[in-house]
Amino acid sequence: MSAEKLKRRFQLNFMAVLAFLMPLLVIVIARFRYGLPYPASISETATIIEGTVSILPYGMGALALFSLNYAINFAHDYWLDRVLPTLMFLGFTLVAAQPCASPYLTSDRVGWFSLTQEASNLVHCIGAVGGFGSAILWVLCCWTRSDLPKAKQTFMKRVRNSVYGTLGCLMIASLFIFVLDWIGVFYDGFEAVMNTEWALCALFALALATKGEMFKFLRDKKAQRS
Repeated sequence: MSAEKLKRRFQLNFMAVLAFLMPLLVIVIARFRYGLPYPASISETATIIEGTVSILPYGMGALALFSLNYAINFAHDYWLDRVLPTLMFLGFTLVAAQPCASPYLTSDRVGWFSLTQEASNLVHCIGAVGGFGSAILWVLCCWTRSDLPKAKQTFMKRVRNSVYGTLGCLMIASLFIFVLDWIGVFYDGFEAVMNTEWALCALFALALATKGEMFKFLRDKKAQRS
């Protein structure tokens, strides 16, 4: 395996671990270190006590930078493989830069761009929808591609495509529920945002780990991979 492929696998797997651990860490720290109530969203933890639990902006910022690095250094074969990670970079940067609406915010102007709380929440949500929406398209449109017709693809390639399709559809459902909650469809206390953020991060992490060949049982047995 070439050095470039090894670097790409390492980056994808690092992104997978980061996406999986980030929501877990912010909740554990908020609940058990600071004794704070269960937040309405993962993003809300970044607003608690003026950003005491600040893993989220750093974690999303790291995902943004790694997405951009992938677009620049590893996306050579397909134009969408460059465009979608770039859009992820933009979306995740907005999530990291501007906090969501939260009762913990005490300043009239918040975030990197010093926006009003209402504007910051709008920018944050647009970034989340744009970033994860681009991630969904990345999984479904880029990772299922092959230079070989389906009949000539390896059995494990077809299995991986099924995994990508399943995870991508579940991510679509999660993002749809997120948007419905954003526009006020659900009642207070449903915690739709919190639960869908957990789901989006975990599902994306599994897709990244599959693409990064973290799971040996999903790898091709032959040397040639499609």
